Amino acid sequence: MRNRDLVLSVPLVLPKSWLSYYHRLGLSSEAMMLYIHLYAHREGERSRVDIAKLARDMGIKSIDLFARIQELLDLEVILLKTEELGDGRQSDYYDISPFVDKVIALEEEDQAKLVEDKGQSLLREIEQEIRHSLSAKDIELVNDWLKVNKYPVEMVRLAVKETIINQANSLTYTDRILLNWEEKGLYRPEDIKRHLSIKNPVQSAELESKKEYPKVPLTKWLS
Repeated sequence: MRNRDLVLSVPLVLPKSWLSYYHRLGLSSEAMMLYIHLYAHREGERSRVDIAKLARDMGIKSIDLFARIQELLDLEVILLKTEELGDGRQSDYYDISPFVDKVIALEEEDQAKLVEDKGQSLLREIEQEIRHSLSAKDIELVNDWLKVNKYPVEMVRLAVKETIINQANSLTYTDRILLNWEEKGLYRPEDIKRHLSIKNPVQSAELESKKEYPKVPLTKWLS
């Protein structure tokens, strides 16, 4: 294998989310590049580097490199630790895991906010569908569907529609529908609709007839 092919076949893989979050953690682009170098020299959570060589690789002076390392330490995205080697010997290394933990925390925070926003929107939709305000118990149930069971929003929408079609008008009934679909491994809208069409072909045909299709100009047919 040629050197170029070898290099391209063994890339340094970085999570894409790092590019979205490092600024939110307060890192400059230069500090992030340093972190990537530390990450490239890691063994598990530990990174040991030759400062002089790393400075040359980054094209900066050692004193500037120490300043950037201090920036990472001040932001607590890396930690300087000491390992006992025995015989009174010690070895310093950088623990790079805090950055990873902080990015994961931001991802979870953003995901929770997204679920919260979707939940609020879904609650309004459900109230419009069932035509009455939801009780505190109903709201808790809907939140559990999204946050605990992690049901897709479209799955919940379809379950609510199925509840209304069956004239149940109760989210407890909707909960049983969702549990039944979960047991059958039905999460995607297309799988659920296929299941419903087999279960009730007449109802499926009615739903299909209500679909809105794009209008095609008459000239398209005549040309």
